[in-house]
Amino acid sequence: MTAAQNNSAPARRNKLGRPEKFTAATRRRLVTLIAAGVPVCHACAAARVSKSGFHEYKKSHPEFFVRIEQAVGKAIEKHLRNIIAASKTDPANSRWLLERCHPQHFGRTRIKLTGENGSPLAVGVAIYLPRKDGEEIKPLPAAAIENEN
Repeated sequence: MTAAQNNSAPARRNKLGRPEKFTAATRRRLVTLIAAGVPVCHACAAARVSKSGFHEYKKSHPEFFVRIEQAVGKAIEKHLRNIIAASKTDPANSRWLLERCHPQHFGRTRIKLTGENGSPLAVGVAIYLPRKDGEEIKPLPAAAIENEN
């Protein structure tokens, strides 16, 4: 078997510099991992490329970006078909799908941004300025403290 036929052989070097990192096998692996739902940072680690190198390669090779997007789209379509098929027998799957796809309408998490009994939240702001050299700290007059409460 020649080095060209052996997939484990090191990548062929350019005329100058180090071997090419984004070989055809590396690109296939990245597309497969990302389409499977692996986060980009972990897919890059598995393929032994840096995240910054991945993003630079993706920017400079739009066909690679298109392959990733198409693979992700196909994977999402496959998973949605499975969920829709499962929802025919179990309505909980339909609820799960709606909660994830349209959380603004069907999400279960609500954040309360009001105070007690629906009143507005009370906010206090204090500003502390540094003392100038030789300046004394003057206590607030008692009337100012009483008006605060």
